[in-house]
Amino acid sequence: MRLLYKLWCALVDRGANGGISGDDSRVIWRTKIYIDLSGVDDHTVRNLELVTAGGVVESNKGPIVLIMHQYARMPDSKSIHSCGQMEHFQIKVNDKPFCVTGVIPHIDTLEGCLVPLSMICGLPYMKMRPYKDGELDKYPCIHITADAPWNPKVLDKIVPDDWYTSTDSTLSLIDDSPFDEHGKLRGGYAGSDDEEIHLSDDEVESQRKPTKGAPVNANVTQLQPADECRQVNQVMVKNYLRNMVESELVPQFRQYVVKGQDYERDIDYRRIYESGREAQGDQQGETMTRRDGSPPPQR
Repeated sequence: MRLLYKLWCALVDRGANGGISGDDSRVIWRTKIYIDLSGVDDHTVRNLELVTAGGVVESNKGPIVLIMHQYARMPDSKSIHSCGQMEHFQIKVNDKPFCVTGVIPHIDTLEGCLVPLSMICGLPYMKMRPYKDGELDKYPCIHITADAPWNPKVLDKIVPDDWYTSTDSTLSLIDDSPFDEHGKLRGGYAGSDDEEIHLSDDEVESQRKPTKGAPVNANVTQLQPADECRQVNQVMVKNYLRNMVESELVPQFRQYVVKGQDYERDIDYRRIYESGREAQGDQQGETMTRRDGSPPPQR
């Protein structure tokens, strides 16, 4: 595993405003121009020469040599590719993780070569090695930055003052909900004026029990506008919210052995959430049966 990680060492960094040529690349041409490189906590490395370097990578079209202009040379470190510097050269950089987009992270060159990136500890890395003698003529040479002096200030853009008022601030999920962004019931619904609603035990229990012969969630009551004069209680609110996430609830069961018999105990989280607490036995949404379908013995 360590060897695998060592192969993916060239960092594709959106926080870097310039590229660095490390020991996984090879110098093609030196500019004799030197810069100072600043990092975390104003740590500065001085007198780094800008070079044009090359490195071999695998792409969807086979091995290619990436040509990297205006990179600061640090031979005792690993290379860093600046997303901003590449994108300014019209290279498409997809550095978002696979779990977010469903697409393997990669860079897309102007020639249509896709170079994959691996996510390691949340950071995108490219597998690259220095080119060998003869490989500049053997493999296609693909430029990923411009062969011109690089100034990261070309990417600058200050947010204008009117952005905060001109940008669409619609929150469809909140606007369509009877609750505001603070979780409070909106004024257009009964019970939203903060008065305390008192219900008898029978009224609360009627909200919890499903209709006989109906599915478990048949008693879910959608919140109605105030003009229909319908009061809202805590159980109805819980049912409404539970119904919104019901598709995400995963039915589960427990399996165990009692006196040589295999039993399964189904867990219905919908009924557990309805009661507002995790009760005991069948009243909590658990039903115990034998593996063969027969009822369990009486205790």
